[in-house]
Amino acid sequence: MTSLPSRLHANSNSDVPPELRIKVTHASDQGKRRYQEDRYLVCRVTGGHLLAIFDGHGGSFTSQLCKSKLRNLWTKTSGKPSDRLSLVMCALDKLTAMYGDGSTASVVYIPDSLQSIHVATLGDSPVIWKNRNGCEQAPEHNVRTNDKERIEAEKRGGHFDGIYICRGGLGLQMSRSLGDRYLRGVVIQTPDIVEDHLLRNSWVVVASDGIYTNEGEKQRMIQRLEMGADAEDLVKFALAIPYNRDNVTAIVFRIGEKRGKSSRARKSS
Repeated sequence: MTSLPSRLHANSNSDVPPELRIKVTHASDQGKRRYQEDRYLVCRVTGGHLLAIFDGHGGSFTSQLCKSKLRNLWTKTSGKPSDRLSLVMCALDKLTAMYGDGSTASVVYIPDSLQSIHVATLGDSPVIWKNRNGCEQAPEHNVRTNDKERIEAEKRGGHFDGIYICRGGLGLQMSRSLGDRYLRGVVIQTPDIVEDHLLRNSWVVVASDGIYTNEGEKQRMIQRLEMGADAEDLVKFALAIPYNRDNVTAIVFRIGEKRGKSSRARKSS
């Protein structure tokens, strides 16, 4: 397993509230497959943090290209986070349009204020976060689980065979992706972009779809996150599922309140 836990601290020039702390962990494993097509990025950018998962299919060229270009593309944009995400996803589409392999793209921006989350998704790499209503999940575009996306792909000329949306002899489980030159038109490259408020004690998970395979496993993952699980914990649990043969990657971004002297004193008394 490639596991790279880290703790990111606000520097003196950031706007991270002094009473809050950030902890980010990330882990990735090839699993039972003979190859690793997941790519991910965790980086500090001016004004916040950028988290991304690119889950490749048919090869890893597109997912690797997206990972290598994302940070630079972000720095060239300006304006509202949602507009910047839209510009970045458009740029990634242009970079990958000629390639036959493909990739999901789940890109998250969290400003230093830690009060909001901004998400762009193409495909089925889940992004889930804790908010005032419990948990929220960004839209996913898997045609087996999202009937609306399947129907729209069929309207664009695709044929659903019960597993894949197909054109000719090619098929994909997603209605949206990057790359996938030979499925374009049926599979589109328009991302869903969502924004939400974050709590002062919250978490965000960005993962490849190998992190769970059904709703029950998803709920158990959320329970583990509520109990303090980090990215390596989530990946290990996913790898232990007997029928999971996918690559597994996870990023966990935690926000928490710093413990002051008074709380430490109460605990020791």
